Amino acid sequence: MWLASLLACNPAGKADERLAQGLPEQAVPLYADADELTDAQRQRYARALLQTDAVEGARRQLDQVATLDATGLLVRGALHARAGELKSALTDFEAGYALSPMPELAHDICTTRLALDDEPIPACTRSVEVNPQSALAYAALAEAAARSGADQAAREALAAAVGHLDAEPQAAAWVAEGWRRVGEDGAACDLYALAQTVDIGLACLAEGQVARAIDVLEPLGDTDQRAAAGMLRARVEGVEVLGASAAKAIAIERAARWDRRLVDSQDAQVLYDRGRLARADGEALAAETLWRQAVTEAPCTVEPWLALIDGAQRRGQPTEPLFSEALAACSVPFFQQVVETRARQVDPPAQRE
Repeated sequence: MWLASLLACNPAGKADERLAQGLPEQAVPLYADADELTDAQRQRYARALLQTDAVEGARRQLDQVATLDATGLLVRGALHARAGELKSALTDFEAGYALSPMPELAHDICTTRLALDDEPIPACTRSVEVNPQSALAYAALAEAAARSGADQAAREALAAAVGHLDAEPQAAAWVAEGWRRVGEDGAACDLYALAQTVDIGLACLAEGQVARAIDVLEPLGDTDQRAAAGMLRARVEGVEVLGASAAKAIAIERAARWDRRLVDSQDAQVLYDRGRLARADGEALAAETLWRQAVTEAPCTVEPWLALIDGAQRRGQPTEPLFSEALAACSVPFFQQVVETRARQVDPPAQRE
């Protein structure tokens, strides 16, 4: 009872309580009203200020403390990170963790090592160990694993992250990005209800979930080039399923809006989709010109090569020179496999014999 009475008339004590409850916006005015703060309280005040984006206020509070504890080092490290001083941030986070193994510090060490590309896997593994219910911690470990080529370990970490997204829905975008990194577009699209990001929209598009992709990408397309490119592809796919009709003319104009948005883009995928739109509008020669430009810009983009080959085949022209040109242009194994498979479909061995 006496402790409750003490806290009731002690703004700093009440501020500590609010901060511990995850309410920094309520803690800040209470710290400000306190007549006197201990060094520990001043560092917690700095943390509350940082969490409410009062960066200079946080810095001023730390300047009044001679020796920082783990909380102070957490705040100073975060200030360094905001300034782009990642090595200094890492030094502070690791010094703070040595004083007190706070889960937040473990996560900050992990993410800073990721940003520096400096042996992140051990740090991110430790972060998961001390944050076993954190989707963000698992997402960070997944990124570290995927970067090292350990895709299966990344998938396991991402699956664990999904299990904790209810508590940390803000991690959904990072988890979706991770699923895309390991080639799991379906799993990324499944997070559609939790986050509306370009990666999730593009994942849905890759999975053939065009209506869902449009829902995500269209609001983002006016300011984001990747989203606009996704919208062009989505609209072109809508055009290609329509026969000659007023509906097709409307669909072409909807796609053309995104083509105009990307008028300066020389991205190979955009050029390929622009060519598809031209072909759907009856401009076969313009389409092939765009596909040829696409393979010049990015020789390992397989779709425009296949479109050029299909065009030659439709006209009854020999396709073998195009297959040879494509295989000479790009030595990536997946590209070679796709082109060789198409070559066998166009000219089966039995026919050549």
